[in-house]
Amino acid sequence: MTRTGIHPTLPAFDLQGHRGARGLFPENSLAGFREAIRLGATSIELDIVLTADGVPVVYHDLALNPDLTRGADGKWLSPPCPALATLTAGDLAQFDIGRIRPRGRYAARCRGQTPIDGTRIPTLHQVCELVRDTHVWLDIEIKTDRRDPASTAALPGIVNAVLHVAEANDVMARLAARSFDWRVLRLLRERHATLPLAWLTSIASDAKVEAVLADVRNSGWPDWAPVWAPDHRLLRRRHIRAAKAGGLRVKPWTVNAAFRMRQLARWGVDGFCTDRPDLGHLVLRGLGLLG
Repeated sequence: MTRTGIHPTLPAFDLQGHRGARGLFPENSLAGFREAIRLGATSIELDIVLTADGVPVVYHDLALNPDLTRGADGKWLSPPCPALATLTAGDLAQFDIGRIRPRGRYAARCRGQTPIDGTRIPTLHQVCELVRDTHVWLDIEIKTDRRDPASTAALPGIVNAVLHVAEANDVMARLAARSFDWRVLRLLRERHATLPLAWLTSIASDAKVEAVLADVRNSGWPDWAPVWAPDHRLLRRRHIRAAKAGGLRVKPWTVNAAFRMRQLARWGVDGFCTDRPDLGHLVLRGLGLLG
């Protein structure tokens, strides 16, 4: 039976800080998460990778990104860079993620980002500590490589590690998860049936809505309305209507322009992920969707 309710402590409209507040501060950093909360985000989106010694750390890529990462000597890394799964949490502590390489592929995307030299790759435990006494939700994206058998074999380990850290830090009541790899979502359903989940897709279409609904039905409808999280760039009003008619909530990514934020909110999305939670808060307050 389809359920359409939401978790009782989830925000009615979710202003989600993408990797914290990537447009303003170093992505997936404690400083960025702290500022996203200060700027009014109701949840923070973060990416999780497992280290060689089994520690869930917050980083977007499966390998160190040479456009975002410097070594202990202050020099930018040169490709090929090591996979995080081959490094321990102690190894990772030496790297600086506090600024973007000038003229790299990220530089144009985040021109307004304030560098904070000395920023380190945080662990999930540290982020849980940061949000434990706040109202803010954590929406974690577990990173995988579906083409890599080793990544597939590691799925139970990373899911179990994430849940263990969240439970140990008493944040399960404000934890949600998302993934492009829907096997992760199925595994999370098995491990924790009431965890709010989001099905990520790289494009938005009627076919994607049906694919998400089919996967949800095959897994058994969860206690809380599942979320479809599509790329906003091809998202149209009819897709939102179709998703909601099927019992899904809709939270697109990554929406950074004020006019598009207003348009999507008026079309009835349930939230959006943004690099600019400051701008999102301003827009949503103007629409009466946030206090």
